[in-house]
Amino acid sequence: MGKKPIFGKCRLCHQDKKLVDSHIIPNFHFKPLKKKDGYVKRYGRAGAEKGFHFLTGGEPAIRALTDALGFRYTYDPKTRQFAHASGLMVATADGRISRYLYGVDYAPRDLRLTLVEAAANKIGSPVDELLLFCYHYDPATGKYGAIAMNFLRLAAAATVIGIGVFLTILFRQDARHRTS
Repeated sequence: MGKKPIFGKCRLCHQDKKLVDSHIIPNFHFKPLKKKDGYVKRYGRAGAEKGFHFLTGGEPAIRALTDALGFRYTYDPKTRQFAHASGLMVATADGRISRYLYGVDYAPRDLRLTLVEAAANKIGSPVDELLLFCYHYDPATGKYGAIAMNFLRLAAAATVIGIGVFLTILFRQDARHRTS
């Protein structure tokens, strides 16, 4: 789970979204309420406390959660640490994982587009829809990247519309000259 305060930078991260932070260390002793207060304070929006949840538990509960999410980890007895990927999992409203964002730092644009996708395009502005048309999630890099073909399609459509408007103006001016 990313620990940077990225949610404050994302306009779509508001109270109808839930953030769930969990730990894979059985019976990990941390103060969930203190941690929640820190997140809510950094987020800085009214009602945010309803959307932040911090989970801890024993091995069976952790295994059930990580198995359900497809999250894999292993304990290394030499270092006495758990080896695992760090990331953010974004789920749809019906609980299906929509996207994994790997790492600990996420670009606000990537998070925003991920949330738009997770919401089955039911949130976000027309600009977000356009960005999703022009950007595609690349699982190899874990980021959104431009798709050249979509840019070309968009440019071609704009050109055709521009030519159509230009020709319409010319034909109207010509028709006015003929009737004068």
